[in-house]
Amino acid sequence: MSTELYILLLFLFLLFLAVFSLICLAFLTPWTKRVKSYFYTKRYPFTLYGISKTPFVGLFVEDLNTQKGFRRTEPEIYLSLIIPAFNEELRLPKMLDECLEYLNKRAENSDEFTFEKQKPFFPDVALNYSKQQNQNNPIYVLKLTENIGKGGSVRAGVLCARGRFILFSDADGATKFSDFSKLEKEMFSLCNGENEEKEKFNGESSIDWTHPALVVGSRAHLADEAIAKRSLLRTVLMLGFHAMVWLFTVRTVRDTQCGFKLFSRAAAAKLFSQQRIERWAFDVELIYLAERLNFSIAEVCVEWEEIDGSKLTPLVAGLQMGRDILLLCKKKGKGRPKTSDDESEISWRNVKDEIMSLEEEEVVNTFDPLPFADGQWNVHEYCRQINLTVVSQSVDRLDLSFDLIKVEAPIANALRRVLIAEVPTMAIEKVFLYQNTSCIQDEVLCHRLGLIPIYADPTKFAFPPATDPSKQQQINTDILDEEPAGDAKRNLIFNLHAVCPSSKDEKVKKKRSAAKSSDGSDLGDGCVREPGDSGNWVLYTSAFKWVPISSQRTQFSTDPPRMVHKDIILAKLRPGQEIEARCHCVNGIGRDHAKFSPVATATYRMLPQIKLKRKNFTDDQAKRLQSSFSSGVIGKDEKGRVYVRDARSDTSSRNIFMHDDLKDAVEMTKDKTHFICCD
Repeated sequence: MSTELYILLLFLFLLFLAVFSLICLAFLTPWTKRVKSYFYTKRYPFTLYGISKTPFVGLFVEDLNTQKGFRRTEPEIYLSLIIPAFNEELRLPKMLDECLEYLNKRAENSDEFTFEKQKPFFPDVALNYSKQQNQNNPIYVLKLTENIGKGGSVRAGVLCARGRFILFSDADGATKFSDFSKLEKEMFSLCNGENEEKEKFNGESSIDWTHPALVVGSRAHLADEAIAKRSLLRTVLMLGFHAMVWLFTVRTVRDTQCGFKLFSRAAAAKLFSQQRIERWAFDVELIYLAERLNFSIAEVCVEWEEIDGSKLTPLVAGLQMGRDILLLCKKKGKGRPKTSDDESEISWRNVKDEIMSLEEEEVVNTFDPLPFADGQWNVHEYCRQINLTVVSQSVDRLDLSFDLIKVEAPIANALRRVLIAEVPTMAIEKVFLYQNTSCIQDEVLCHRLGLIPIYADPTKFAFPPATDPSKQQQINTDILDEEPAGDAKRNLIFNLHAVCPSSKDEKVKKKRSAAKSSDGSDLGDGCVREPGDSGNWVLYTSAFKWVPISSQRTQFSTDPPRMVHKDIILAKLRPGQEIEARCHCVNGIGRDHAKFSPVATATYRMLPQIKLKRKNFTDDQAKRLQSSFSSGVIGKDEKGRVYVRDARSDTSSRNIFMHDDLKDAVEMTKDKTHFICCD
């Protein structure tokens, strides 16, 4: 057997051994799991005199009203800089000199975080350096009690950041810090959708930090030079790692490991709350998550040079990175990360999939993405993301508006149908008509009475007895010639008796006419004379009188049953005409008959979203812009500048597309997973 064949077999054996070792390492050493309280726990700066009593203003704050139990905070400054440091007592001061020199020229506020991983004396390097600087550019030190890896340290720093934008930079100073302007320019383009350039960004910058965007510094243009300078082992490990990353995870970014990345606050809150990798490959996971969530991502070339100092052990770091990539690949195969019930989890949704765009002639992206399309369906994980928030409720509890979030249209429609067909109410089932001399036929009058909504708690009444086991209930199964006494546990009885007095009965006519108000708010006994000299009377639902059965008088003494609305017209009576009836009510659901439906209208609509693509409008354009939307949607401030005041109230008429000079200045969308429900 030739020497070349031996070498090939040895190489294949070593390759198999390496892959097997990575697989074993991946399954035997899973990722550290963080409970949700980890993300909003208060953290305190480390000073020369010990731990400060004033905590950091964190990225998250506890909020029990949200599904995750915490929410993102508002930024206080423009930029936060995160610098993880370990064994960097020689290189860190030089990096900080370059950093602060640039930031002072920019005249920007900045927060700088330095992390001590394992040994307690390393924070002194940053603390002594900070003492020499003025307080306009403070350096805050966050001391960690255990070595949680570079990724865990960066995340801990990000959780303490208060900037609109968060920059992560390695402590070795290998990347020229002034290249931050390149990342900033690209971030401005991603967030604002414009190529506008500014010489100076200040605290009032118009960059939209709520847009999820990530800008990655890249050394890909220096790859050939780096290969020439590195040893064979480092080169093999580097190429192997890049191959694994490209094959199994990230394909949009060529250089995932450059320690120079800029996040918008919205992107950082989403990504770092879902980060699992706490070692060297955390960069890959962040970019991978950003790709899955369809965040705006850009790669920018930066100046980089090899800096002498502390180095990682190639073989150990290579095994750790390979293990993390395999775990990340495993998570990708399952469609979602495998996490504990107490953790915040990555959403299965794609940001752009959730948005429906309203164009001039069409509506784009109307389909619903399949939940967990790349993995197994899990109803518990799906339900955990659903959020229902009551927006408003009328004093009489007859009108309700609520938001249903993180569901698809079929779910919202199913809820609407349940409200209409499955919620029990009381309704008139049998009418014992003793007298009807009005112009309305008996059967039409009885049908009209059956549709009147009744104010009564259906949970206090049993359903009619079922005679057919295959059906939930049977209501109209018997034909009665005589009025029954009624069952206190199943029935409500109302009496209706109205007589229109003759024209000769002036005393009664004047009495009843005087008892009625012009707006109909006080309908008295339910019979009101029509205006004019016709002599006709109008019969309203307030004419119904409740007849308690047995113990019902005591049971409902504080809130007696009645008609929901007292001003529904039942009939019009000529002088001398009379209606007398006894109405028996039963419990039922809308699926059996529409009269049992508790809601006259149960509707839902997607949450409208409106974005102005430019700021400057003439007075005429501003007026036309306001008139193109529903009242109150577009507002105008004291300086005459228009802004989106209340997009929620818009009816999505798309009238803006009638104006050629304005249609390109507005972006109209709808959130397909956020429904406004009203009944």
